[in-house]
Amino acid sequence: MPPRLRAVLGTALTWGAVWSLGAFATVANWRVLAHFNASTALLLLRTMRDLGLRGALAGTIFAVLLHYAARRTGSIDALSIRRTARWGALGGLAVVALTIPQHVIGPGMILALGLGAAVGAASGAGSLLLARRATVGLRRAQPE
Repeated sequence: MPPRLRAVLGTALTWGAVWSLGAFATVANWRVLAHFNASTALLLLRTMRDLGLRGALAGTIFAVLLHYAARRTGSIDALSIRRTARWGALGGLAVVALTIPQHVIGPGMILALGLGAAVGAASGAGSLLLARRATVGLRRAQPE
């Protein structure tokens, strides 16, 4: 598998897993305080699946943007965390805007878009930090 494709898939899987775990933590906290039953468990699993898929799609968008930016600047080290956070926010916004149900118009939509942007920005900044850390580790591991 080509390294670029492996990087995009790795980012997509990582974002999908993180967004899915975030959904688990959020829904589980809401429901455990009330009462947990079979329908709540199904809601939890569905939410984890849906947000995991959305996170994977947002991660793919982000990875493609990051690839082109790193190619232009020549190095991941040259990219700023603020800029990658913006790209992550853009990926999160795009995915939420494309997948939000039509009946959610109004405050619910604004909240969903805001959360998508915030989670995307955090995921983007975290991805850049992980990528920088990985490249430092790779440089240390290579014999000179």
